[in-house]
Amino acid sequence: MVAADMTAKHEAIHAAFAQATETLERFGADCVALDAQVADRKLKMLEYDFFRNKLAELRAKPPADSARVPRNEQIEAKWKHEFDTASNVVRDTSRGLQLAGRTTVLKVVANSADYMTTYFTETSRTFTASFGGGGLADLRPEGLDLTPEAFHLAVSPRRR
Repeated sequence: MVAADMTAKHEAIHAAFAQATETLERFGADCVALDAQVADRKLKMLEYDFFRNKLAELRAKPPADSARVPRNEQIEAKWKHEFDTASNVVRDTSRGLQLAGRTTVLKVVANSADYMTTYFTETSRTFTASFGGGGLADLRPEGLDLTPEAFHLAVSPRRR
């Protein structure tokens, strides 16, 4: 009876922790999406830096073909826009993940604490009902003599 009751309570808490784990795994999957966005932003930053440096070189040393500077200015402006857009996406995703992460962790911790409290409360009631409140020994150290001499007396065989 007690074992079956404890098994049912254990299965319920196991299911609760499985649900909490799934919630954290979903949050982790969202974080992977941020990694992809950061990688995309980095590629766009490299392209933007390349054309910005190329344009600076062309302005410092004007080429024979005068159309190269305006053409590279357009390309540089395009990559600047791409880089700024990617930066905004990363920033917005990061902010969203910070809020979602905080909410997720708080929810998981609160739910886990509730499940644990319920589990131990129910377990305590089961033991009290089954064993008549026999309870465990009081293991608090207040009032105990923990000196080596007292320990030796406590564990040595008593002589009558």
